[in-house]
Amino acid sequence: MGEVEQFVMAEDHGTRTARKAFGRELAALRNRAVARGTATFAACAAVAGVSLTTVRAWCEGEAAPGEDTEAGAQRLIRYLLREAGEAGEGVEPDGMWFRLLGAAQREGGTFRASSRERDAAREFLRTIGAEALLGRSFSGRRSALSDTLDFVRGPAEVEKNHQDIAYLWWQAPAGGGKSALLGAVAKRLRSEPVDIVLYPAPADAGPDAGRLFMSAVVRRLMELLEIRTTSKDLGALYRAAALHSARQGRRLVVVVDDADHDPAWSPAASGAEAYRSILSLLPYEPLADSPWARRHRGKYAIRVIVTSRPVSTLPGDIPPGHPLHDPGCIQALRPVAPGRAHPRHLREALGPLLATAEGRLVAGLIAAAGTGLGRADLVELTGEGPLSVDALLEGPGQDCLVRDDLGTGSYAFGHEGLRRLAEVECGRETLEDCARRLRAWADRWHLRRWPPDTPPALLWHLPVLLRGTGPVGPYLLDPFRQSRLVAMGRPDEALSQLDHVRAEGDEDLGTAALAAVSRAFLTGLGKPVPRALPRLLAVAGEVDRAGELALSAPEAVDKAVRLAEVAVVLSRARHDRAAATAQRAAEAAECALAQVSPGAVRDARYEQLARTGLKLMDCGPAEAGRRIARAALPCSAVGWAARIDMARKLDPRNVPWLLRVAEYAETLSVGRAGERAEALEIWGELARAVPHGDPAFRCLVAGYRCAESASGTAERASRCGADRTPKCSAPEVPRGGAAVRHRIEVFCGELDPASDPAHIGLLALGASALFPERRAKARTLAKRARQALRDLLADTGMPAGRDGTELPSTVARVVQALLDTGLTRAAEELHDELPDFPNFPGSAGCAGEELRDAARAVSERGGRRTGAEEPDAWAAETERELIARPARGRRLLAAELDRWDSRASGPGGHGWELPLAKALTAAGYPEQAVRLVGRAGPSRTRSSAVRPAPRIADVRARARLPHRRELLLPELVDLLLAEPDPRRPGGELCALFRQVCADLGRNLQTRNPYAVLLHALLDTAGLPTGVAPLKGRFTAWERYMATAPLPPGVLPVAEWAVLYAFRGDTGAARECAGRARTAEERAVARSAVAAYLLGIPDTEESGAALWGASVVRFVSLADALGPPVSARGTEAVQGLVHDVLSGAYWWYGLPLLPRSASDALPRLAELVAGHPERSGRSVHRSGGDLGRGLGER
Repeated sequence: MGEVEQFVMAEDHGTRTARKAFGRELAALRNRAVARGTATFAACAAVAGVSLTTVRAWCEGEAAPGEDTEAGAQRLIRYLLREAGEAGEGVEPDGMWFRLLGAAQREGGTFRASSRERDAAREFLRTIGAEALLGRSFSGRRSALSDTLDFVRGPAEVEKNHQDIAYLWWQAPAGGGKSALLGAVAKRLRSEPVDIVLYPAPADAGPDAGRLFMSAVVRRLMELLEIRTTSKDLGALYRAAALHSARQGRRLVVVVDDADHDPAWSPAASGAEAYRSILSLLPYEPLADSPWARRHRGKYAIRVIVTSRPVSTLPGDIPPGHPLHDPGCIQALRPVAPGRAHPRHLREALGPLLATAEGRLVAGLIAAAGTGLGRADLVELTGEGPLSVDALLEGPGQDCLVRDDLGTGSYAFGHEGLRRLAEVECGRETLEDCARRLRAWADRWHLRRWPPDTPPALLWHLPVLLRGTGPVGPYLLDPFRQSRLVAMGRPDEALSQLDHVRAEGDEDLGTAALAAVSRAFLTGLGKPVPRALPRLLAVAGEVDRAGELALSAPEAVDKAVRLAEVAVVLSRARHDRAAATAQRAAEAAECALAQVSPGAVRDARYEQLARTGLKLMDCGPAEAGRRIARAALPCSAVGWAARIDMARKLDPRNVPWLLRVAEYAETLSVGRAGERAEALEIWGELARAVPHGDPAFRCLVAGYRCAESASGTAERASRCGADRTPKCSAPEVPRGGAAVRHRIEVFCGELDPASDPAHIGLLALGASALFPERRAKARTLAKRARQALRDLLADTGMPAGRDGTELPSTVARVVQALLDTGLTRAAEELHDELPDFPNFPGSAGCAGEELRDAARAVSERGGRRTGAEEPDAWAAETERELIARPARGRRLLAAELDRWDSRASGPGGHGWELPLAKALTAAGYPEQAVRLVGRAGPSRTRSSAVRPAPRIADVRARARLPHRRELLLPELVDLLLAEPDPRRPGGELCALFRQVCADLGRNLQTRNPYAVLLHALLDTAGLPTGVAPLKGRFTAWERYMATAPLPPGVLPVAEWAVLYAFRGDTGAARECAGRARTAEERAVARSAVAAYLLGIPDTEESGAALWGASVVRFVSLADALGPPVSARGTEAVQGLVHDVLSGAYWWYGLPLLPRSASDALPRLAELVAGHPERSGRSVHRSGGDLGRGLGER
């Protein structure tokens, strides 16, 4: 008792030291009594003769017993000592409790509240029976408070089946703030013209819950009616009280708090008369057409407010047609920010469960698991009997545990703060013991190969369940576990869990191959997930399911978009997992954006990803949003509007980057029509983004108008001094964004639609870019574009050769410009003026219907530009309902989940089965190879295998023609590979090489790149053909090719990378392979380099034809002319193969496995043998677990 004595002896009246000490000892005594008896707060309040709030305030150290309650406090202490089985007579003179109570009373004398307003509020709450709400602190949820007050004050509405009776049902988990909300509502209604009948349902009422409710409500209604006796039934009393209140200009409000404490919801209560539910006793008028009802229609109104935990069904005695059957009356009380739940309430809810060793073990298991555990799971994990576990869950655990999933019946903490508090209270030793139990539990079911009765938590939440206990890859890659998830209709969950294998790091080639093949199997069995579905699940509170569906997307960009949208929803709801989800979304976005090659075409998915990153920067996890924005900023697949918005968001004064973009636009403005259109788009976005009055853009624009504009950026920049004051000699050029708009006007003024029809679309783009800042000029350009289009369509003398393939886009741009500038009527007239068939030559392939379709598409959007994918109508409606009416929103979401579940899923072959079958055959697993080949989908090899070597006579005949002789070089290589010893070609073949390569060494930049690389390989190998060496010319060619903007597919990157490896520079080979423009080209290049380093043969049995004939030819030549395999630097192979297996085109690494990771092939054979057949049958979730759970809530 040293600590207690210290608190008692303290004389610091500026703190609550003594009251805290008294409260801590009293709370500890009550917890010991609860563990042995039924010392609930209600029982304590009854013994002490005070309210529940007063007892709670004593236990929390917030208040001390006063003179009027001192005797009650002494009775309470004696009662708790007796219930706890401890010796002592209570508050004896000079005893511990005597000193604690006296010190708390002396200290509390200086803190007595003396406010008349506060006393009046307390008295009002006591009058209406709301003492239990006095100690509830209310913070946040202002919208819920406002909605409730509006509901009470709202106008009376006469409904068909139940007269002026309206219901509002707030649902929230334990500790969610339901009672605090009702307390705040009651205090604000004190001065309102309302009569309140409030009943907080006790947790220990048992079968008498309905009778106790009726008794309390009847007493309160008789007080309102000012009568002492009554013979009326409860319904008649409700009507009489409501009419009595209405005659006095008031309204009757009936409130029930914690209605879920009613045992009528339990299965045992079904059909039992003693369990008549509280909800069935609430106001309800089934006979709205009775004489009394017709006589008093519209003369009174009743408002009913109910709070409870989320429930799936109503008690069985609620009649059909009751207002509670209407999902529109149900509202979800949104959780406050993490950490804002009052610590006193959390400790109060968790204390009884932690009072015993068994309860601490249950709390520790649920806290360590991080997800819900079912009753059978806890029985197996604790070793206790089912009855003991039931007693813990339904007894001490009822205030802190809730059903986590209606489909599985698992238990979880009702608030994240409860889980964190349980971790602290249980201690490190208990948590470590719980983690070991969970790991051993998973091992037992793993050894049993996951039979049908496997606990759902081990299938659905295993990565979370075993976090921090060791690697989870062996479990997630187990084919029998994957098969069990597929059989349950959840291939998407098995697919999403594979990301945890990569997240663990240190994965070897075998693990990477297993993860890749597993992903392919599961992707073939899955169904495309609608983009909005993960976001809607997050809105509905199904966070785990939302993350699983987001991660199940097959492509990296889709995965990143969906994860980011889930993170936005969680951030706006201030969910405790928002930051972690946002970080995962940022990592996925960086991975997806890194795979985009320079010069990629615009993609709406990347645009959506960028926009979602901007939302993250606004709503919470700003650093994750900034990571997405920084990664998306240089990505050409993202539109300029989003890129410039991101630049402004990252740094509002990032003028240098905007200047570089403006320089790029100037370069585009002198290119082809498409490039000039992109320049106008950039200028339009810059005009809105450039800081007002910035002189740098004035200098830039003026510089391009000067005669010496070709002198370059450096000279133009020199026109700005250190203070950024422009030195240009063009005073008519304004500053800031106005300078960019001036540039648009100058550009559009130089356009001549009469000489080039492409200028019509450019004029329209210029008009859209100038509006609304230059309204008059924008409308002039739009009208000019419209007239030019009219002339074009009516002109019969236009020069032949003009083609009309760009006409639809031109019409769309003109209509867009007319709508943007407010010329709506002109846009409608233009649509009517479009002819059936344009008259000018070359337009025969463009019918008038196509033009009208293009115009109609813009008009139907109302002028909105297409960019990010717009949500479907069902998604928008479902999201609105989930926010406004959660019950109806969940039903809509459940219906969509059922529709999605019913869609068929097929194999969707990718051509990887055949290479894997060949690798398994080479390793000695022919049966598994036959299974794969038997169900393989269409082949997706890049081209056929290497063709048979041509005849030398045919090549000699074609070599006499001087035109493009280097194109014959691949055929000569095929002849060389057919030689017995390619290092010693015959004389006739050497003569052909000299003849074909005679002109190849001159002006290499104009030659076929593949032929140049073959020539360089022969030159590096020192083949004695007599061909002149390339020497420094090839080095110059490499520098040129590394910087030249070549069209896609022109540069053979894989062959170039193999050449670097042939020369012994594996680092340069890997870097060269990474420069490929697409992910597939990078995979081919890396696998080709690894094939050369490993000495993979070029036979069909190796599966090398997957790379294509040209790559196979080049690798075969390098292998034939190169040094022995042991001297090729094979230490780089592991990294190359790992990069291939971890990418989207992982199957290009399959031919490499027999030599790079032969130990992985037995595990791959087991995976193939244990996985379900990809027969194309529909995989349907049995029973619609999630859909049914959502619909029930």
